[in-house]
Amino acid sequence: MKNQNLLYKVNQFKRTRSLNPLFKHFHTRSGIVLCLLIILEFSFLKAGAQIYPSGFSQVQVALGLTNPTIMQFAPDGRLFIAQQNGILRVFKNGSMLTKPFITVPVNFSGERGLLGIAFDPAFASNKFIYLYYTLSSGANNRISRFTASGDTVIPGSEVLVLNLDPLSTATNHNGGTMQFGPMESYM
Repeated sequence: MKNQNLLYKVNQFKRTRSLNPLFKHFHTRSGIVLCLLIILEFSFLKAGAQIYPSGFSQVQVALGLTNPTIMQFAPDGRLFIAQQNGILRVFKNGSMLTKPFITVPVNFSGERGLLGIAFDPAFASNKFIYLYYTLSSGANNRISRFTASGDTVIPGSEVLVLNLDPLSTATNHNGGTMQFGPMESYM
């Protein structure tokens, strides 16, 4: 009985399809071209200039970045931009500095790499910056504290804060955003 019902529905579909001239029309080459033109026309209607709220505009800040992952303003106004490959760049006084702040050896397969930046609440006096990154071995992610000296890091100033649990073989969903809490003593 089930096979007969299925056969009936298939035959009914064939009759309906053969009676529908519009359906037949779209099986022709010109019908396919017409459908593509209609789709393209509607896609161009959606494309257009982005509208910004009053007082906002789009501004290109820098060129030549490789897979930027996060950016953070330092309390002194410099913009720090992390690249997935472990390079932390500084944008200062309207231009990207040629020398990186630091290059951290990282594993940057998939979504791994240099993924987080946080400035110590007392950055103006202690110059501490925290970075979240994937170890070059890919074994785990880590949070380390570094000490700045002007626009670069003091070599050898890394202090391990936290080694996270070992990573799986999947290279995605590593996160990385860090912030200090309201009491400014909790990250």
